[in-house]
Formats: sequence, structure tokens, C-alpha cells
Amino acid sequence: MPKKIEYIGNNVYIMRVPVGHTPRGYVKTSNKRVVADSMAEAQALYNKYEAGVKAEMESSGSTPKTVKELIEHWFENVGNIGRKNTTIATDRHTSQRIIEALGDLKIEKVTYSQLNKFTANLIDEQCRNKSGRALSNRTVRMHQDFLKKLFAYAVKIGLRLDNPTEHMTFVKKSRKKISLPNMNFIKDYVQTIDEKSTNLRCAAYLALVLGLRRGEICGLRWQDVDFQSNIITVKWNRVKYDKAGTVSKNAIIVGASILQSPKSEEGERQVAVPEEIMKELEELKLLNESNTAVYQSVPGYEKIFSEFLILNEATGRPINVDTLSRFTGRISKYCGREGFTTHKLRHLATSVMLDQKLPVNVVQSVLGHADSKTTLDVYAHLLRPVNTEAAQIMENFLQNMRK
Repeated sequence: MPKKIEYIGNNVYIMRVPVGHTPRGYVKTSNKRVVADSMAEAQALYNKYEAGVKAEMESSGSTPKTVKELIEHWFENVGNIGRKNTTIATDRHTSQRIIEALGDLKIEKVTYSQLNKFTANLIDEQCRNKSGRALSNRTVRMHQDFLKKLFAYAVKIGLRLDNPTEHMTFVKKSRKKISLPNMNFIKDYVQTIDEKSTNLRCAAYLALVLGLRRGEICGLRWQDVDFQSNIITVKWNRVKYDKAGTVSKNAIIVGASILQSPKSEEGERQVAVPEEIMKELEELKLLNESNTAVYQSVPGYEKIFSEFLILNEATGRPINVDTLSRFTGRISKYCGREGFTTHKLRHLATSVMLDQKLPVNVVQSVLGHADSKTTLDVYAHLLRPVNTEAAQIMENFLQNMRK
């Protein structure tokens, strides 16, 4: 941030009052040169100039006064710039409860006790997205983190002298223990998807066997499949295209969706594929190619559609993440268990790998986690049998040393 008062010689000072941010995130200032005999006199002139600038901004309506206005100001100047659509959407969703509870409060009047009360209400809230479940600590912490960066922004642009979140009581993020289905359900599930159409069967197996996320499955293209080496390169995540959001430089717009790079460098990875799954993919490729002429006659068809693995067999369009989720839901309901999502197939794949004593760093690389700590945080309870085995090994070691 540039100096508010800068001496440039001959009793001349430059005064800079922050008035916002540029689209690239730099601080915008209103500048004025003054002549003063001392820094104290320059400071007095600055205070007067700053008051005038702020009064002018308030009269023009450009300075946010309430928390709701601050949130919109933050999105306009920071939140919507150079960030992924999914990140922006998450912040937008998080901000809604804050607007409902704190939106009418004056920015400078907000206290940490009010923020703590807001947090307590979130913890006590018994409904999340009409599901009837209480909010998780992770969700509550997301709201607190948003408030933290929101008021840090208020301090940065001169709307507050302090950040009230510095005195908040932050909840500890916690992850839910992964709940896995019994073997009878898994057998029913596998046997059921074996009877389904080739495209959806392949999609289900990519989640179940390779642990791919649904956005990664929907973003796979044939150029990412190496049939000679039996390797798939995961390099895209396919999400809904929000025209109001921002699009990164390397993103590709495909119909009503967008291909964007994974959220971490480790998310872009190569995954070895079992021979059986590769044969399924070869069959899928031949099926897609044989239907190309039919797809090209469908209104709205684009040439880029043919590059994708998983297509809608009726229209030739790449299926989206919601279609894949509905398919997983229907199969799980048919097999007697509702609420079994595509992401839980990923958890199931991970549990099998860990149960077979694969090293955590290997599982991490397959899943595309940013680091092994993430893998351990999510799946620590699945590693307990391994830890028990390690304890037994060390006990045997001690016993041998005492002989």
C-alpha cells in the first residue's frame, strides 16, 4: 500500500487517500500535493483532505456503509477478480447468511461479541439446505473465515481502524468420519452398473476404481487417455459455467459448462488404469464414433463434444456433473441405500487402497490431494488397523531386544 504522506523535498508533501482497488487488486488513491513546514502540519492537512474525500465518496454513494454494502463492494473489487467460478459461488453462498443476520449493521459499529453471537447461532441452527441436519464445524468456520477477510478489507480501504474478527472465538474445523456401505451393497452396486449403458457404466467405474471426482470424470477427453500405457491424465475439472463469474486464461467453455484446471498442482496427475477398465473405454470410444453422424444432426451440436469420453447417448453432448450424480443416486436407491453419492464412490476406492496397505503417499497421488496431510485428515480412521499392526511390530522388536 502506498504511503499516505510522502515528503518529496522543499517542504512539499504528497497526500494519498485510499479510495478503492483496481480490477487487478492494486490500491486506488486520490492524491494531492501540499506545502507544509513540518510533518505535523502535513498530517493535519492530510486529515482534512481525507475527510473531504470520504465525504465526497459518501455523497456519491460509492462508499459502503453497511455490512451488506461492504460484501458487495468486496465482491466487486476483490472477490470476483481472478478467482474460479466455484470459489466465487462458495463465497456468494456463504455471504447470504451473513447478510441476513448482520447485513443492516453499520460497518464501524460491528463488534466481536456480535460476531461471536452470529457464530453461536450458526452452531445451534438445526437446518442446512432444508436437510434438517445441524451445520458442521467446517461450514461454520467458512462463515468465520469469510468475515475475517471481509473486515480485513474494510480496514484496508479505511472503513475501520481494527478488525473485530481478531477477537472472535474460531471453531475448529472438523471432518466427518467416512461412512462406508457393507459388502452386500457394494456387490449389488457393481452388478447393477454392469447392466447399464456403456457411457454411464464407464463413468461409474472411473469413480469407483480410480477414485476420480465427478467434475474430473465429466472433464476427461480422449486425448487424456493413453491406451498403450493404460494411463489416464487428469488435467481438467468440469463445472457449470456462470456467465457472471470470471474465467481463467486456460479455461475452455463447453456449452453450458467450463473446463478449468484442478484447484492444486497435485490435482493434475497421471493415473494407472486396470486392463478391464481400459477395455471398457475402448468399447466406449468405438460407440461414440459410430454415433457421430447422428449426433451431428442434433441442433446445438458442437465439434468439441466428440472429444469427451462420457456423452449423452441421445444428444452427443458431454454429460454434466448433475447427470452423473442423478445416475449414482438412482443406482444406490435401487440397491437399497439412498444418499450414496458419486463422491462416496471415491471414498470407497480409497478405503480399498488403504485396506490393501498401499502407502499413503501413493493413495494421495492417485486421489490428487494437495498433500498427504489431506489424505490423513479425511481417512485417518481407516488407517487404524495399519497403526495397530505397526504397534505389534514394535512390540515384537522390544521383545527380541530383551532376549
